[in-house]
Amino acid sequence: MSDKRSLEIEDLFKIKFLDSPFISPDGEKIVFTLKWIDEKKNKYFSNIYMADTESKNIIQFTRGEHSDRRPKWSPDMKYIAFISNRGEKTRIWIIPASGGEAYPITEEDGSFSFFTWSPDSKYIIYSFKKKYKNPDEEDEKETSDKPEKKEPSYFLIDDIQFKSDGQGVTGPDKYHIHIINIETKETKQLTDGNFHDVNPVISPDGKFIAFCTNRSQDIIDDPENDDIFTINLDTMETKQITIERGVKSSINWSPCGKEIVFLGNHTDIGFGWLRNLGVFTVPACGGKDRKLTFDFDFTASNKIVGDLQEFAMGPSSLPQFFDNGKEIAFLATVKGACELYSVTLEGGKPKKILGGKVEIASFHIDKTGKNIALIMGDMMHPHELFHLKKDGNNWVLNKLSNFNEFIQKEIELTEPEDIWFRNSDGVDLHGWIVKPANFNETNKYPLIQQIHGGPHVLYGYTFFHEMYYLASRGYCVLYTNPRGSHGYGEKFAEAIRPHWGTPDTKDQLEFLEYVISKGFIDEKRLYLAGGSYGGYMTVLLISKTDKFRAAIAERSVTNLTTLFGVSDYGYTFKCAVEALPWEEPEKYNLYSPLYNVKNINTPLFIIHSEEDYRAPVDQADQLFTALKFLKKEVKYLRFKKESHGLSRCGSPKNRKIRLKFILNWFESHK
Repeated sequence: MSDKRSLEIEDLFKIKFLDSPFISPDGEKIVFTLKWIDEKKNKYFSNIYMADTESKNIIQFTRGEHSDRRPKWSPDMKYIAFISNRGEKTRIWIIPASGGEAYPITEEDGSFSFFTWSPDSKYIIYSFKKKYKNPDEEDEKETSDKPEKKEPSYFLIDDIQFKSDGQGVTGPDKYHIHIINIETKETKQLTDGNFHDVNPVISPDGKFIAFCTNRSQDIIDDPENDDIFTINLDTMETKQITIERGVKSSINWSPCGKEIVFLGNHTDIGFGWLRNLGVFTVPACGGKDRKLTFDFDFTASNKIVGDLQEFAMGPSSLPQFFDNGKEIAFLATVKGACELYSVTLEGGKPKKILGGKVEIASFHIDKTGKNIALIMGDMMHPHELFHLKKDGNNWVLNKLSNFNEFIQKEIELTEPEDIWFRNSDGVDLHGWIVKPANFNETNKYPLIQQIHGGPHVLYGYTFFHEMYYLASRGYCVLYTNPRGSHGYGEKFAEAIRPHWGTPDTKDQLEFLEYVISKGFIDEKRLYLAGGSYGGYMTVLLISKTDKFRAAIAERSVTNLTTLFGVSDYGYTFKCAVEALPWEEPEKYNLYSPLYNVKNINTPLFIIHSEEDYRAPVDQADQLFTALKFLKKEVKYLRFKKESHGLSRCGSPKNRKIRLKFILNWFESHK
């Protein structure tokens, strides 16, 4: 009999979240961000930690109850720069690498998308959007002794990109490139205009800055047409260096300074983020770009979703050069894993540096090209810090941290089982099932089928607290990657366009039947849950079948017509649906679950956040009202001051409440 215990909701608050590794130029030390949850204060905090790659000793480098993040060594190794919200402002701070007091070098409050050091360690280049203030409110005097944080009382809007999930209404300001002298704090804004300029990187000789931007004549018609520009720091001339249309992101300079590498693709309008990202180079002086990754039907980025960190490619996930500039390392999502690959400057089929059934969340390579810092985890282990060192022709992996070892020491977990299944269309589908502890195949178990959002993301080999929590309460938990998911080839991801909810709902139902055929599932106790696009699929599925005893739809899309006008990305649905709602309303209605509510008989629990700008709360309101009007069984949990990311970055208190309600809904329908 094991002396280990079941996983609890509160274990989420004990997990440490590691991110943004940055290795020193000599490969000896790694700085990284460690975030934790203070349940009593209902807040997240993060500080900078430093690890020694030889001794494996780790020290806490910054302290305090604030958010210190994205640390970066200066090239001369004298300083570490990072972003922090200390003093009620978000600014760039610097701390001596030998230790001491940190101090801010930027003054204006706002949002930073990226920053980097100059090669001589004298400057920091960054992409910044200032906090919006209305001109006639800027000079208002605060009469109180303790001034409150002021928010604009109104917004004057003339740009379709005026809001963003997690940020709300952002105002007219855009991200632009700035440079600051760290000694004098003299600052110059290098770009302006009505477009976002992001991902600034500086050439090895310090003379040019490259950055990404979309300067299309009309971003509404072509939201995925990015280009790379350079700024000559002597003449301040800005020059476009890319020619071909398509997605371009995550840029970096080659060590020789003659080429710029980026992740991207050449696609038709509307297909950019659906299709695979490849590794490309373009001459730094301008010209045609060149794709390097061939015979590789996977996307060069991390698309795995989970509930331990926000889904986003971090600043440490840029493609990076090593082997004296001859090879480029990058992350790729491959059949549920996120692995580290490399490709030569000549191009060809990428080769795997490190992989398996893991998620490499982010990485950074030192100047020698022989040391790589990694944040990595798998299904049984939350992310930890690793060091990958070149030894002759081989790479040697060492684990440096054990912040989350309590999971293995204290908790009884059942490792998810891989399932591959060929559907009736001859398509191979991949998924996992988590079984309860002490599983006995002669018994019959209730099953919860989970559906991921996106839709062009995937479940993968990462630690998923929610899945384990539900399994610890006696449920089998099934989660799969239907057509539309990334990681299984471009054709697989494209299969649902423009047929939302058609091949993918078929995949979900056939996968479920396959698992039921194994004989250990109680067919009278089947449950369904999904969030975002998964919430959309949940509502769609229960309008097609009554096989589920109860269902939960979170942050779901229900009415594509209204979504077009209210979502922060709504205007891009012209590409997804291949029509405009006022020109072909029947298309939008066809793919909108709201118009099939009369067919819903399954008890439904709706969860939504009032500050969700991705799938705004009106989507839940409409669904709830329609079901109530039809006298169906429905309940609605509506969170204040939460965004689309409630399940992975919402307030700790509300994340706990959410999980309690989810379990209670299923338990009350046994």
